[in-house]
Amino acid sequence: MSVEENMALARHLMEAQVKGDLEAMDEMMTPGFVGHTKLLPGQQPDREGQKWAYAQFSAAVSNPSIHF
Repeated sequence: MSVEENMALARHLMEAQVKGDLEAMDEMMTPGFVGHTKLLPGQQPDREGQKWAYAQFSAAVSNPSIHF
């Protein structure tokens, strides 16, 4: 992948995380995904833990947005 393609994918993942779009996150994260940032207590470092944490944020925040 080119640098531009990597950046586009990273932006798309960040947008999905902020919006709580679990389907998009699921499509972009590999089966062996490991998160290195623990966002909430009790969060597991795998893809399901990552999706769980962002779903919690999405439920708690109205009108989320991200600016690059």
